[in-house]
Amino acid sequence: MASTAKACAFNNRVGYGIELNPKYYELAKKRIEIEVPNEHKGKKLQNLINGDSKEEIEKFKNDFFDFIVTSPPYWNILETIDHKGKKEWITI
Repeated sequence: MASTAKACAFNNRVGYGIELNPKYYELAKKRIEIEVPNEHKGKKLQNLINGDSKEEIEKFKNDFFDFIVTSPPYWNILETIDHKGKKEWITI
């Protein structure tokens, strides 16, 4: 969410980001605060929401958004270990 909001800020686009996990919502807010200069007018155009996107999206009119970017469905990707890089070594 933070990367998309940051890109919106630097392109002077209005951005809405919805994050389910309070930890990552707070991190997203800090990223925008730190990584987007205060004098950049796009910084004030970002709207970050902590909640379930399935519920939060219902609060907007049907034609409110021009473009929506989503992440994979809710699953524990943030706690998953990537095993693709691990190799088995056979000693002869």
